This record gives sequence, structure tokens and C-alpha cells, in this order.
Amino acid sequence: MTPEGYCQCGCGQKTRIATKNSKSAGQHKGQPLRFIDGHSLHSTSPVRRITQGDQHYGWKGNDALPQTKRARAQRRYSLGPCEICGMAGRDRHHKDGDEGNNIPNNIAILCRRCHMSVDGRIHRLGREWHPGPQEPKSCRICRRKYKPLRKGRCAACEAYFRNHGKEWTPKVKTTKKRHQGPIDTLIARRGGFSAALKNR
Repeated sequence: MTPEGYCQCGCGQKTRIATKNSKSAGQHKGQPLRFIDGHSLHSTSPVRRITQGDQHYGWKGNDALPQTKRARAQRRYSLGPCEICGMAGRDRHHKDGDEGNNIPNNIAILCRRCHMSVDGRIHRLGREWHPGPQEPKSCRICRRKYKPLRKGRCAACEAYFRNHGKEWTPKVKTTKKRHQGPIDTLIARRGGFSAALKNR
């Protein structure tokens, strides 16, 4: 028989004192509890049932999802200063790239910037989002060089489309060939109108 004040399952651990009465749990205020949380007479093991880790019935090991493997590292290792720059650490970096390998030698506490630079994500991000200055493209309606285009239209053509509900159609200039008189011939021979005036 286990003495009072110790867990009745037989593990030998001391129980806490009940803070309230509960008929369903068999607790009396001020008296020691019969069992430690998770222990009972029906337990197959005298120790507390394990709910996490490789002893858990649903443990998948390396077949777990990547976010589950990262969550294991987050539960296991607390954050401290970044090992590279000394700022506040925000990530647990797996040095070998295997997120399931959570041994202490494989985990480095890093800030977000250092983690991205170690992984090579900063370089990729810079190349994808900042490819360099881009040349303005021509508007598909008025052919003016402009950037940024909105659905292939410059700002003026886009504003016209929003206000009128239709695309702007540029007017094609048709120039009539006029009859050349004697003055036109004189101007053309002397190199244009301004040159003809100078030579007068």
C-alpha cells in the first residue's frame, strides 16, 4: 500500500495538495491528491504518459512534414543571440540542410538576415526582385516609351480608357502633297526657308 501524499500508481512521486473540492476527481481541499497528473491505477507504466517524441504512438520520424521537423527544433532549442552577428536570434538553422537532424552540433541560432545569407536566399531574392534598371517599353496604343505600363498602356492611354470605356485610337496624319510654286522651288534650292531669308 502506497502511503498518503504519494502517487497511488506506484511511481513513488509526491503529489500536490488539492486547492478545491471536486467529487468527480475525488479531491478534498487541503488534502494531497491521489495521483500525479497523467498517472492512474490503469496506467500500463508507472511513469507519466509521453505525449511527444519518438515514444509517442503517432511518431513518424523522418517521414514527417518539413514544418513538423522545424517545429521539433523550435521546441527543443531556445533562442539566444545570433552566432554570426550577435543580434537577437530568430531562427534555428540546420547546418547540414536536413531539417530532421536536430542534434545540438547541427543547430545554429541565427538572426533572420544571417540565416537568409547562409542559406543563399538573400542572393536569390535580390536577383529575382531586383534584376536591375529596366528600359521603358512602348505603349501598345500610342507607341510612346513609358514605364510602368498598365496592361500594355501608358498612363495617358490608361486614363482615357478609364474615362471613356474604350481604347484611344490615334489619328493618322494624312498630308496632301501641295502644288509647288516658284517660291517653294527657290526655298528648296537654297537649303530651306531660313537659309532663303538669310540670302535675300
